[in-house]
Amino acid sequence: RPAYAAIAHHVDTSGRTPAQIVDAVLATLNGHLEAPNMTRIDVPNPEGGYQICIGEGLIGRAGQLMRNRNLRPGTAAVVTNDMIAQHYAEPLLASLRASGYEPTLCLVPEGEQYKTLATVADLYEQFLAAKLDRRSPIIALGGGVVGDMTGFAAASFLRGVP
Repeated sequence: RPAYAAIAHHVDTSGRTPAQIVDAVLATLNGHLEAPNMTRIDVPNPEGGYQICIGEGLIGRAGQLMRNRNLRPGTAAVVTNDMIAQHYAEPLLASLRASGYEPTLCLVPEGEQYKTLATVADLYEQFLAAKLDRRSPIIALGGGVVGDMTGFAAASFLRGVP
């Protein structure tokens, strides 16, 4: 067991077909290859800061990038609106699942008029239904209202989550 614990990358094979195992191994390996033209920006803050990754094709690598940042697998939330979800939610959810996360898609209405505490309360309900805990990452898929609402909800849910 100590030798296995020292291995940097693990793939859970429980209940998976050989093809699913191969996909999971490839997803793990691909996540450790730098994306072409990826830019990393370090943002310092008193709690240790965070990193922003900008580049083409990162949605498909999001799960592994999160694992690389030591965000533990388990429950997670992806917050977005209907329009963005139609185009980008499934590739992001698939990437998260391949990296061991159990993501829940949480939808917020589109538009500045919905940037309210009522919308945040609805997000809290969705987070509770998804069984998020203090270590569950909450991901904003989108900017503007989605980013603002997600950031506020993540900072205030259970006294702050990643």
